[in-house]
Amino acid sequence: MANSAFDIYGEQGPQGLTGPQGPTGPSGPAAADIQIFTTPGALSWVNPAAGASILWVYMIGGGNGGASGRVSAVGVGASGGGGGGSSGVTIGGPFPIDSETPATIAGVVGGGGAGGAGQTADSTNGNNGGLGSASTFPLLTNAAPSGTPAGGGTTATGTAGGAGTGGTHAGLAGRAGDDAAAPTKAPSAAAATPYAPGGGGGGGGVSSGNLACAGGDGGDGGFNTLQALVAGGVGGTPEGLAGNPGTSIADGKFGGGGGGGGSGGRTGHNTFPGGAGGKYGAGGGGSGGARNSYDSDIGGAGAPGIVICVAI
Repeated sequence: MANSAFDIYGEQGPQGLTGPQGPTGPSGPAAADIQIFTTPGALSWVNPAAGASILWVYMIGGGNGGASGRVSAVGVGASGGGGGGSSGVTIGGPFPIDSETPATIAGVVGGGGAGGAGQTADSTNGNNGGLGSASTFPLLTNAAPSGTPAGGGTTATGTAGGAGTGGTHAGLAGRAGDDAAAPTKAPSAAAATPYAPGGGGGGGGVSSGNLACAGGDGGDGGFNTLQALVAGGVGGTPEGLAGNPGTSIADGKFGGGGGGGGSGGRTGHNTFPGGAGGKYGAGGGGSGGARNSYDSDIGGAGAPGIVICVAI
């Protein structure tokens, strides 16, 4: 080895042969396989097999429909219909994906309940809202609406629809149609809770003194650490507007806002419909009460459910 200031180096020799290839490094994480089902009815999850080891499932059932308002003679109260309750929410996992996991797994997306049919007969209570149906997936508690429908308007109140059930988060109840003896604004739906869709607002009525009421606002829904509140629909103003639909959300997020209640209509006016519940799983608003010779309108429809499967 050269070791003095007077050492002289020769020319650089040729490059040596390339050494053998080293071992392959570990694989990076696979992208999540996300399958979203929004059409009510049967679903089929397809096992992605390669790269996935666990499965998470998020479900919301269909919301209940709002009820229709009563039709009464002058001097007799006619309340709006009750708002429909929202579905419960189920979040389940992680479930292992292994050699024993089937190639496909069947489940169900719940459908929203229909709004109660408008009342056309004089001096007759409104019609109840329809019930939504549950979303289901094996191994999980169903995400389901309440079995208590929104009640049609009477001479006093339209019964509020019940809160739905789920494995992890209950839904929210709708609100009653307004008390016809207190012609202000029908009750708005309850404050939001994490993940749950909003309940429907109560329909506005007509008091025994012939004063029309505004519809109640639908409840907000769906807030959590990943998204802000999802606004419920604003209730209709007296003798002027239908209830507004609740806000719907993009696929892959949680429950929508409840539908607003329709306003009441006094002598010379038909009533107004309830707003539809927002996607997914929110309840519909009740429709307003009316006077004889005029019709109450239809309650707002409940929103359909959703099932989201995330394989990682």
